[in-house]
Amino acid sequence: MPNKDKKHIVLISLCRVINSKGGAEKVFCDMANAFTERGLDVTAICCESLRGGPAYPLNKEVHFINAHEYLPLKFLYKNPWKNIRCFSLNSKKRRQNRKYLEFSFFEKAINLVLNKIPSADILISYEPETTYILDRLNVKKPIITMFHSTPEFYGLDNWFEIYKSSVDRCAAVQVLLPNFVKGTRKFLPNVPIVVIPNVAPQNKVLANYKSKIIISVGHLMKNKRPLLLLEAFALLKERYPDWKCEWWGETCRDPTTLSKIQESITFHKLENQFLLCGTTNNIVDRLKQCSIFAFPTEREGFSLALAEAMSVGLPVVGAKDCLSVQSIIDDGRNGFLADSTPEKFASSLEKLMNDPCLRQQLGAQAKEDMKSFSDNSVWSLWIKLIDKIISTPATHKEIINI
Repeated sequence: MPNKDKKHIVLISLCRVINSKGGAEKVFCDMANAFTERGLDVTAICCESLRGGPAYPLNKEVHFINAHEYLPLKFLYKNPWKNIRCFSLNSKKRRQNRKYLEFSFFEKAINLVLNKIPSADILISYEPETTYILDRLNVKKPIITMFHSTPEFYGLDNWFEIYKSSVDRCAAVQVLLPNFVKGTRKFLPNVPIVVIPNVAPQNKVLANYKSKIIISVGHLMKNKRPLLLLEAFALLKERYPDWKCEWWGETCRDPTTLSKIQESITFHKLENQFLLCGTTNNIVDRLKQCSIFAFPTEREGFSLALAEAMSVGLPVVGAKDCLSVQSIIDDGRNGFLADSTPEKFASSLEKLMNDPCLRQQLGAQAKEDMKSFSDNSVWSLWIKLIDKIISTPATHKEIINI
């Protein structure tokens, strides 16, 4: 049980945590560990039907709870009972009924857990939906809501209208980059906003600038735009037959995109050059064997994959229309920003493919730039924010400086 002599911090995520490897999942576990190492008592809560624990390691002192296990009569929230309870002849109404049933499930499960653990000094919500549920539960302790993506991502979410008022009343909203503040303020007029980035690992290893391998890391999903990279690489394959492009990441989330990629690989006869590599427990080992990192994604918060690649000294080609990529890649200094067309993306890749000295020059700067996102820097900002909110709650419309 939490130590009464320490501040008790509760982290709650209703997205995937169990046996799942992704950016938000890693932040969830890393944050729990970092807070524990810095003398806080941490309870980390998820709510999933899967058995097991997080895919990323947790400090043994972290109190990890899967709220799903606390709820009786769980079968009522599964098919066929779920379909019966949510039935409507109107498809839109069915979707709404399913969503509200999901809210009901999470609300009951989280409430049971919060009633069993000691009171928190502060709660950190990993998504607006969680903040909405905590608000419905009338939680009186301060809540920090984390935004893991761009403001536009939340603004375009049809369900965000339901969450918005709850988020706007919480103690603070954390965004990842300074240029996310203005967009967030458009739909959250009152809540204090603080900028805290993700941690960039400080790897000692270096990329192999003589390598002829381009690498990309991310879930194989439409918004990551793997087809953009594939089509760009297809334009270069004749001139650079000894180069390969590797894509690392889960392929199960978006079967349609996977099918299109496989068809395109066959069409362009790239079976031996554009490789879908799946997942790995040691991505740094793969990054250091490559010489260019390609990042065609259209939407990202603060990409851990991008930060990790830059931390081993890989120069990056990123999409110019991705707001966070614009903030991290300094065009011509630590990588290149390219328009999101195969021709433009291929042109930027080719500049690096032609010049190992340029790869090394930009890669060295990329590695240097990641030092400002070290774990000590980032977690110190979080500790300062927690201390400030507990001691002197922020006023509305404030941009919190810590």
